[in-house]
Amino acid sequence: MDKYRNKMGIFSVFVSAFAAILAVSSASAANNGVNSCNDLALFNYKNGTLYPLYPAQNMNTTLIVDFDNIYKQINDGTLDLQVNLNGLPYSSTEPLCSVNLPCPIELGSHTVYSNPINVGTMSGKLVVTLTYKDTDDSILLCVRALLNLPSNSLMLV
Repeated sequence: MDKYRNKMGIFSVFVSAFAAILAVSSASAANNGVNSCNDLALFNYKNGTLYPLYPAQNMNTTLIVDFDNIYKQINDGTLDLQVNLNGLPYSSTEPLCSVNLPCPIELGSHTVYSNPINVGTMSGKLVVTLTYKDTDDSILLCVRALLNLPSNSLMLV
């Protein structure tokens, strides 16, 4: 009887651990999304979307950002890109004015679409931060996208 009770105890620990893993992975997947990362930015961030929000392996996802330029017409600046995949950072600085965001950026409402991002076979936590700056280095807009990519391997216990 003790042998049976011991096996059942191990089984219930396994079931509890599995349920906890599912709860954590469901909670982290629910955090996928886009938000503003600087309340003092000179542009008014309205909305951000990842489409699709839960990309499958080798699927493209696009970042879509809506904002209002309530500051002034912008003719030039920089875009600081920071990417972090599972703690591994990458950063670069690009010209602000591009095909995705042509200059001048007039006063009013704007929608920016990123180039499609193919998540390939990556898995884990991907954080992308875009900081739009004018020529005076003032922050126009800061957008952070979080994508929890599913694991591509099956772990057997």
